[in-house]
Amino acid sequence: MWSIFSPYLQISKKYPVYKELINSFFISGVFSSLFCSYLTSDINVYLLMRLIGFILLIILLIFIFGNIHFYLLKRRKVDLPKAPKASKKYRGLVVSISMARKNKETLIMEIDSLYEKIKKEEEPEKLLHNFFKDTIGIGQTFSAIYYHRENLEICWLLYTDRSNEAKEVVKYFITKFVPTVTSIEILIEDASDLKGSQNTVSRIYPKEFEKFGLEEKDVISDITGGTTPMSGAIIIECNIKENRVMQYTKQDEDPELIEITRS
Repeated sequence: MWSIFSPYLQISKKYPVYKELINSFFISGVFSSLFCSYLTSDINVYLLMRLIGFILLIILLIFIFGNIHFYLLKRRKVDLPKAPKASKKYRGLVVSISMARKNKETLIMEIDSLYEKIKKEEEPEKLLHNFFKDTIGIGQTFSAIYYHRENLEICWLLYTDRSNEAKEVVKYFITKFVPTVTSIEILIEDASDLKGSQNTVSRIYPKEFEKFGLEEKDVISDITGGTTPMSGAIIIECNIKENRVMQYTKQDEDPELIEITRS
């Protein structure tokens, strides 16, 4: 039964306005005003019930509209059944973003071109695979995100000032290929400082996860991209608890995502 609320909860993470509209206006404002009016006998019970019914109807319409919005986004998602996908269901993903070799405008044009070609290509999985492999710098990040496409809800993007453009490209890729996923930006002030990177990463585990109703076991961290201190910070943080999971992309002619198992 609770599954009917899942699309609304997910879309409200991506677009908090749905939640804010109900919380701030209807629940905090209207209901409190009606209750006060009822206590002071400024309104009769019949009219009160009619107003409450009207409010509940509006809330229901917001809920329905949110669900429709979610399913419209889901229809835009590029789902290639033959493309590799995660065997385990992770709802959250933490990635570190490297600098891209190409500029932002060129990469966005290439993503748009890929999106259109996939609709017509006889072997779209191969086309996608080659794009990931050939996009030096952030192709492995695209691959990690798309690999978890089936259940992914939240993606934390760790970036630096130097990889800011690449981060914007990754966000665009998410919007285009997995539009139901919410992107959360996390700035690493000094990517060469292991301690500073670790302090930033430590604020993600588990506080950031809890904001979105996720447990640590629901999230996997990819250590392929970013700087060495950024990857090191994730490794240190993940090794604190056994239920913190990591993965990396094998760097060769046939890139493969590998989940790290503890000995």
